[in-house]
Amino acid sequence: MKKALMNNLGLKITAVVLAIIAWFLVMNVSNPIRSQTYTSIPITVTNSSYIESMGLSCQLEQTSVSVSIRDNVSVVKSISASDIMVIADLTQIISMESDPVMVPLSVVCTKYPGLSAEDMSVTPKNVAIKLEKLTSANFLVTPSAGDSKPHKDYEVGAMQVEPEKITISGPESIINIIDKVVVTVNVNGMDSDGTKKGEVVVIDKNQQQLDDYQMSYLTFQNMNEDGSVSVHINLWKVQKDVSITASASGTPKYGYQIGEVVTTPSKISLVGSPEALEQLALLGNVIEIPASAIDATDMDADFETKIDINEYLPENIRLATDVSSSVLVKTAILPYGSRDYEVPVTNITQNNLEKGLIAVFNDNEITVRVKGSDAYLNSLKTENLTGTVDFAGLSTGTHTVPVEIILPPGMTLVNEVKTTVTISSTVQDVEEENITVSKSN
Repeated sequence: MKKALMNNLGLKITAVVLAIIAWFLVMNVSNPIRSQTYTSIPITVTNSSYIESMGLSCQLEQTSVSVSIRDNVSVVKSISASDIMVIADLTQIISMESDPVMVPLSVVCTKYPGLSAEDMSVTPKNVAIKLEKLTSANFLVTPSAGDSKPHKDYEVGAMQVEPEKITISGPESIINIIDKVVVTVNVNGMDSDGTKKGEVVVIDKNQQQLDDYQMSYLTFQNMNEDGSVSVHINLWKVQKDVSITASASGTPKYGYQIGEVVTTPSKISLVGSPEALEQLALLGNVIEIPASAIDATDMDADFETKIDINEYLPENIRLATDVSSSVLVKTAILPYGSRDYEVPVTNITQNNLEKGLIAVFNDNEITVRVKGSDAYLNSLKTENLTGTVDFAGLSTGTHTVPVEIILPPGMTLVNEVKTTVTISSTVQDVEEENITVSKSN
């Protein structure tokens, strides 16, 4: 019997077939066939030159689709969305006369190139495209340093872009909404001139940056090989404590004369090219507001004039960052035979301030306008002027108080003198109050 079984060919074939069937059954139980759906798969457009040769450009009506793959569990579980490519081949457009124009979609699994088309399906099978006229336009490239800043002693003075102009091609509807092209470079910590590369950003007429979807339909010409733009940065040095001087013109009312002309601020910080700053230094680092800008004609009282200092800055010099361009010019109009004196508050005596309070003058000096003969006025020294303030009845807070000025014989005050003071409790008084409250609690 053993010999008969060993020599039975039919039985051997049957055993092999049963073994194969058993293997398939085991594989289907342990690694069954299953379908897996992958969503939000982006569509890749190929052969755009096909319609560009017709002077057209296209935009997809939808940018992503779903893909289903049927295979063993071990296969579909190992596939991720990034392994799947959905292609819209423009040479396969169904009909250029349809509305909308449709393009069939095909699927490729880059991880398993051997997967057949029957095992992969895309939903939808076709995608609508919008055909537009293909157009081009030239745009100047605007350089920017964004929020980056060079070394503290420098600021960006000038920026030159290479290339200065680029050509952008794409659908007419996108080209028509472009307002400007900007390239931003990082200048953080720079302390010398240099060249840096940056990526261009396209801004629409609503001052919004074009999104990735819109940018994907644009092509750029005249740029560096890596798609960047080069920006040469010239740094200007910061010049601090530049003085501002001013004078006034015109004739005040009869009996009055032009007194001191004071600017606020009196000093500012500027930045400029090395050559411009060198010329400014030769002028004593002074910016002068000409008398023609301050007109005192027919004036009989002090007045203020707001000046835009930018109008008087030399070429290749500008204000440092965060420095206001507004300068307030105060022109004193004095009666004949009078003069202004700036009396330090240390010359003012405080009287009748209640115990436990402290008074602080808000200004370091008080302007006192004195009338007298030229001989008296010439002999009067600021340090010799004194005065008093009466704080009787005043409590904590800010107060405007009269100042009694003591003048030598032969001189009088032109007008009443007032100043502002802030009265507060002393530290010792506050501590005593806290101790009292603690004890009562």
